[in-house]
Amino acid sequence: MGGSRVKDLDAMKCEVCGREIPGKPIRAVIEGAKLLVCPECARYASGTWKERRPKPPVVAKPRVTRRLKAPEELELVPDFGRLVRGARERRRLSQEELGRMVGEKASVIRRIESGRMAPSMELARKLERTLGIKLLEPPPEAPAPTKAVKIPTLTLGDVVKLRVRERRDE
Repeated sequence: MGGSRVKDLDAMKCEVCGREIPGKPIRAVIEGAKLLVCPECARYASGTWKERRPKPPVVAKPRVTRRLKAPEELELVPDFGRLVRGARERRRLSQEELGRMVGEKASVIRRIESGRMAPSMELARKLERTLGIKLLEPPPEAPAPTKAVKIPTLTLGDVVKLRVRERRDE
């Protein structure tokens, strides 16, 4: 009896007795079920309920990432650890002080200086600015490829021509 609810509540039928409901139906809770009933069947109700409209689904906004310029292809210089340690010592900074200046722990600075850890691009840029050194450089240019010798490939047509020549020669 608890079929689909019709939007036009004035022409509804009672979900308990099936009679047409004069006026607005009563939203009654009868034995735990939420029903639209006539005033006569409402006497069996243990309470009433209010219709809740479903909230529209929350749609996540797409993240906007901004790139000011195309990412450069840079790589760390081979002796980055030695450069960091030398620049730090020239500025008379401890590993703890340098770590605070770039927002990292002293243990991270220690691992970078020993070469056990390569800094991220972001950290390498911070170290470059703080210490006045160059840690990132463009990758070395690959040698220009030599002119390749073109090896002819056989096509199906070439095979057919060869077979025709072989038959003529026989």
